[in-house]
Amino acid sequence: MGLAPLAAEKVTDADCIACGRCTESCPVEKTLVFSFGGRKMLSALAVGVMGVLLFFGAYGTAKLTGYWQTFASTSVEALKDPVEGVFGWMNIDQVAKQVKLSPEKVLEIAKLPAETPRDVSIKKIEGVNDEILKEDLTTYFAANPAQAPAPVKDVPANPDELKGSFTLDEVAAGYGLDGAEILKEAGWPADTPRSISLKEAGTPLGREPSDIRTAVKELLKRKQ
Repeated sequence: MGLAPLAAEKVTDADCIACGRCTESCPVEKTLVFSFGGRKMLSALAVGVMGVLLFFGAYGTAKLTGYWQTFASTSVEALKDPVEGVFGWMNIDQVAKQVKLSPEKVLEIAKLPAETPRDVSIKKIEGVNDEILKEDLTTYFAANPAQAPAPVKDVPANPDELKGSFTLDEVAAGYGLDGAEILKEAGWPADTPRSISLKEAGTPLGREPSDIRTAVKELLKRKQ
């Protein structure tokens, strides 16, 4: 940059890129030492270590208190109306599971041929607009209220806050997951009752609701 930081007492040129060479080579004693209130002296290394500890301390606190999450939260709208939980990244089977209809019925509502691939996200299917599909689903349920999925019980955005009073069915519906997949991921038997509380279901098995919480977190990460 045409500067000579080692030869100048003070660099004021606008071309200075703050490379730090002048600080590293400064002959003044204790240049690389930080002080607080003119008393407590800390080296640059100590300050750096403190920064790292503060970072991981904040992370650890957030993790332990349940505020740390690496997954998308279930929106309030999707909990009240399952159709609002339909997204373009979902495939036909996932949409069907979300709105509690058969894949064939979803294809019919979307006016798609029966041979349409079910393992491809709907936004990649030619002629499909996920917002229009949601409108069509809403119209269908308005005309057929008996088939409309019941509102889902509110579940905490962070699975770490799930309580043992929730049933497996409520957990699966709340997070848009399959109950069988949750049981498999948690290592619980496939025939575990799904309509009683997790605490009641786990007690005879010697298992804890925390197994389900961990399983839900892992499955949500895979959906991202």
